[in-house]
Amino acid sequence: MALHPLQVHWFEAEIPRNQTVYALELLAERGSVELEEKGYQTLPCIDTDLIREQLRKCDDFCASHADELPSPEPSPEKRLLEPEELAVSTVESLRTWATMLVQTRRRIRQIELELHDLELLDECLAAMGEDAGGLQQFSQASGLLYKQLFACPHGILGTDSGREEGFFTCLYNGRKHAFWLVAGDPGRQEVVDACACFAECKRLEIPEWMPAEKSGQQEMIGTRLESAHKEKKLLERQLADLRNSREVRSALAYARLLRWYLEVFIEKSSDHSSCKLTGWTTAASPEELEEALKSEGIHARFVFTPPRSDLTPPVELHTSDWSRPFRFFVDLMGAPGQHEIDPAQVVAVLVPLLFGFMFPDVGHGLILALAGWILGKHYPAARILIACGLAATGFGFLFGEVFGIRGLIPSPCGCPLENPVTILVTTLLLGAAIILTGQIFSGIEAWWRAEFRQWLLEEAPILLLYASAFTGIVFSPAWYLSAAALAWYLIGSILLCRNAKGSCIGRQLGHLAESSFQLAVATLSFIRVGAFALAHATFAVVIGELLDLVDSSLGTALIFIGGHLLVIVLEGLVVMVQTTRLVLFEFFTRFLRFEGRVYKPLHHRNDSHRE
Repeated sequence: MALHPLQVHWFEAEIPRNQTVYALELLAERGSVELEEKGYQTLPCIDTDLIREQLRKCDDFCASHADELPSPEPSPEKRLLEPEELAVSTVESLRTWATMLVQTRRRIRQIELELHDLELLDECLAAMGEDAGGLQQFSQASGLLYKQLFACPHGILGTDSGREEGFFTCLYNGRKHAFWLVAGDPGRQEVVDACACFAECKRLEIPEWMPAEKSGQQEMIGTRLESAHKEKKLLERQLADLRNSREVRSALAYARLLRWYLEVFIEKSSDHSSCKLTGWTTAASPEELEEALKSEGIHARFVFTPPRSDLTPPVELHTSDWSRPFRFFVDLMGAPGQHEIDPAQVVAVLVPLLFGFMFPDVGHGLILALAGWILGKHYPAARILIACGLAATGFGFLFGEVFGIRGLIPSPCGCPLENPVTILVTTLLLGAAIILTGQIFSGIEAWWRAEFRQWLLEEAPILLLYASAFTGIVFSPAWYLSAAALAWYLIGSILLCRNAKGSCIGRQLGHLAESSFQLAVATLSFIRVGAFALAHATFAVVIGELLDLVDSSLGTALIFIGGHLLVIVLEGLVVMVQTTRLVLFEFFTRFLRFEGRVYKPLHHRNDSHRE
């Protein structure tokens, strides 16, 4: 069981500017450093304005092409460029991609229009039959004769062909369209165009490559259709490749990386060729960090130096899977300091022990454990109920209670209501053991802080006085140790006050009286543990007496279920509050000052470009 928080080291590092981005990313992936904003930074290492401007362009680009963009590359290829160059290169890559995308889409649209015209022309040739032989002449412009071919919906122009005033018309009906052939006076062109527009007709241009012979016309159109279809498929594949372009996915990943990089303040080195990092690390040596970066082709130099006096070193706390839910109790008060004990793993044993003693019932405990297992899937803090419920189940076996019913299982420790004095005395002993543990922890911390001499002269005799006085209640020779503890404290006070001025001895005697009183009150507060165990047994008796007053099966079921649910919810809540109070104010206050802060390693934010 590791009680001492993991110590961190202050580091300074110099990294080449063109490797800084990926060095930070690698350190973030490893979670091996915490950068300190209050370090020695003076001038920023990068041109933040330029990078922000490029990222703004990137954001505008992403907004205008949101439907076409692929997702960013999870791990883009490392480009050893300076941050500013990487930002400019990223925007340029996106622009190039967008240009190719627009050109490809435009060409696909042109081919679709060309295919539509070729299909209309093919339908027209089939409808005209032998008359199609002279159609090629309609591709030749003439100032003396207006010539035009229209593709119109069926049934709008009628079915007649012939002469109108100033022009000749001919109508051919195809599979899907009616084809209106018009030739005549150029002065009547506006009338023809107006009629075509009213009839929703489409002007059909006759291409110059159209052969004059009908036999060659069909073959040429078929060749053109086949070629256009092939080009369209090729362009559609190119468009799909562009929409999943690895280059643009990498560019989006670079933009995301640079956006995160801007949040880190980095200092210029003296020669401006590298960037300087300062912060905290859990690495054992500078070489460990250097080797981690060197394995990725990044050449950096790390050194461990003493930090400035105004910086508070963070601590990395040990948290195992089984003790993680109980970290909640420590977090309520803050974080242990660098030379303080991390009590999370002790609390993982202490909280279930106190809770189970105050809530002893096999059935109630199993229900709480089940609730903790179910709720813990969505609310991790609820997993506390699993350990507490199992502890309550264990004490339920000791006291022989299953949903308040006695006799179903053996009771090695008997019924609490039959032995109330034993229960209360046991809880006093338990409280004394917890308080002594806290006092011993304070001695360990004094050793870590190089203050053990003062603790030995001032706090150790109080510990001995407390333990011996408590033991003297049942074993009278222990009072001799109490007298020795008092003598020890007086000698220690004289030694501590040897060079002090004023009423130092008086303050020491006051400290002795205050500490003794606090320890006595703290010990008596643990009587509530036994009192709640007795109260729990009393609730079970009350529910049993209510059941004896009811004759119907429905009433019995309602009282049994409702009564026990009420006990589980309300008493369980009150017991958890009392457990929290005892842990925080009777245990933690013996040895913790909560002067530290938790180590928060640099992490890479994997935000997508759409967020």
